[in-house]
Amino acid sequence: MVKKQHHRQLKSAILKTAVCILLTTFVINARADHLIGGNITWTCLGGGDYVFQLVLIMDCNGVITPSPTEEIQVWNHPTVTNITVNHVLDYDASPGCIASGGTNPITCAAGGVGSYTVSKFVSNPVTLGGIPPADGWIFTWNDFSRSAGIDNLSAPQTYGMTLISKMFNNSGLNGSPCYDSSPQISDDVVALFCEGQNPYTILSSDPDGDSLVYSFTDPLTYLIAVQPNFVLPASIPYAAGYSNASQLPNTSHNASNIPVNLNAETGQLDFTSFTQGTFVVGVRIESFRCGT
Repeated sequence: MVKKQHHRQLKSAILKTAVCILLTTFVINARADHLIGGNITWTCLGGGDYVFQLVLIMDCNGVITPSPTEEIQVWNHPTVTNITVNHVLDYDASPGCIASGGTNPITCAAGGVGSYTVSKFVSNPVTLGGIPPADGWIFTWNDFSRSAGIDNLSAPQTYGMTLISKMFNNSGLNGSPCYDSSPQISDDVVALFCEGQNPYTILSSDPDGDSLVYSFTDPLTYLIAVQPNFVLPASIPYAAGYSNASQLPNTSHNASNIPVNLNAETGQLDFTSFTQGTFVVGVRIESFRCGT
């Protein structure tokens, strides 16, 4: 069984000398120019149904009004084309510490670099009968536009954001009753780092004990596909010096930087950066059972 968490997008900010590490997540409806990242996950309930969760991350530089519901689009399923998720929680994901030279804590109310908010949306129990095809059942959420404050993407405010997760079949088993949950991801998806060496582990686990594999993936723009035919959205171009394998500052930005390395087995990111800014990192998490 393979499940893919595509475009699990993390947000990191590097300040000159902040005094804490921030780790968390967010969402909204009045979201123009605020989108940062997020993820889609699901849990298999004991009764055989699935519960889906959508998490969105947004910056706090403007008015944010939570939406009561969001829609996850479903592709390649014979009868289900969307899943409604209900707003259950939002909170200030800012670190609350005081950056060097500052006088006030970093909060969403104050805005500025390092201030983010998190919202979660959860579905009612969902039945997904049938057998996923070779391309899997695909679950997406998208909107427009991304925050202009992202430094490693080119003109990010002119692009949208798409989150993708996929569910594949296990030896031809029917999806109902359910038998497998997706990898579950910690709330720690926004990180504030100081200049210098920084290790950061993507905290995730699989409730079924499946093996997880981590890899970089490109942030995607707005989804333009129309049911029933799924078309992968275009990748957003990187700013000068950045790439799929180098989504955080490297030696082209500062000779003292050490490019980011992602451990495929543990999900740990290791990097050294003396380049200040705000960066989005796209990570794919795949789960494997019995090697498939």
